[in-house]
Amino acid sequence: AAHAGAGNRNPATDRARLPPVKPVLTPAQVTQMQEVVFSVRVARPIQQYIVNLAGASRKCGYLSAGVSPRGSAALLRASQGWAAFAGRSFVIPEDVQQLAPHVWGQRVLLRPDDGIQSGREAISRLLKSVPVPL
Repeated sequence: AAHAGAGNRNPATDRARLPPVKPVLTPAQVTQMQEVVFSVRVARPIQQYIVNLAGASRKCGYLSAGVSPRGSAALLRASQGWAAFAGRSFVIPEDVQQLAPHVWGQRVLLRPDDGIQSGREAISRLLKSVPVPL
């Protein structure tokens, strides 16, 4: 049997029963962290690598829709954040390779009946087909 009154919940009183939430960071700390990420350098060859990967995603036979320019920008920014998290002031190809399946996996459309089960799997395959800058 269903709990009596379960459909009659009041969001205002439900929130009132929750314990107070304490901030983990101040707004200034969040801004400072964003500035650190924005300051992470992305060398031209890394930028071109992301462009090449996105281009390859639009030409490969197992994706019906590849990565857009906005998707490329998202991977670049995520790679900056990953590098900052690792304590580096610059992005390396491994940052791009680590994040591409996660950032792009849901941004692509698979061709049916090609044996690839997920967008992440497709992007992992794509990474193996595009030369890495030295």
